Amino acid sequence: MRFRVILFGFLLGLPLFSIMNIAATWKQLFPRWMQNVEYQIYESPSNRHILQDGINASRSDLQLEIRVIAQRYCKAVGDVTDNMKMELELRYTNLGKDRLILYKYSYNILRFSVSRNVEDALAKRFEVDATQTFYTDDSVLKIDDREFDKYFVILLHNESYRTTAEIVMPVSRDNSLRKPSDLSDGEHVLQVWVSTWPGNAETSPADLKEKWRYLGMLWSKSVVSLPTRFEIQRPYQVERCP
Repeated sequence: MRFRVILFGFLLGLPLFSIMNIAATWKQLFPRWMQNVEYQIYESPSNRHILQDGINASRSDLQLEIRVIAQRYCKAVGDVTDNMKMELELRYTNLGKDRLILYKYSYNILRFSVSRNVEDALAKRFEVDATQTFYTDDSVLKIDDREFDKYFVILLHNESYRTTAEIVMPVSRDNSLRKPSDLSDGEHVLQVWVSTWPGNAETSPADLKEKWRYLGMLWSKSVVSLPTRFEIQRPYQVERCP
């Protein structure tokens, strides 16, 4: 079951690029406070430990690689900035020796960053650093042993599992009119932080880890991807996206 994704700015009725413009203004007004943040849209207290777990998980047995499947340029508000929708393939690989149990619907991107190159990404010099918050409906996910195969997959050593996800970021139609929050043309590097546990699950992962120990190690930490390159080329074709 997919969750509904709502950025904090959307709750105010503002598009993504407007929120990033506000963040850029804050950075000018409060340089010391914003020195380590390029574009922090919203970070809830419940997400803060998840993002840190993701950073730690990048050095663990579960590797996440991403590949850009498609890029679409969607008309946004105004005549200067558009929204670029990127469809991503997420590939999880078990690099450890033990079997891993992974939630199949691990496609909720909590955070994504864009840098000019891999060196900047590793040094955390970001052009865009956006955090997303996920809200679920009132339903509760009941994880039952009888539906294990519906929700989970077991990965042996070097086995992989693939799923897809989507992110949106602002781009400018004309570099001469580019705003600080808009990405320029040319090559960039993308990283994503992905949640691997459903927020509306009735049972805690700690309980299931013990219960399913005979099947493998249940993975519930978020994961940060390896950097991947993508390119923005102008002129591009603008679509009216739903």
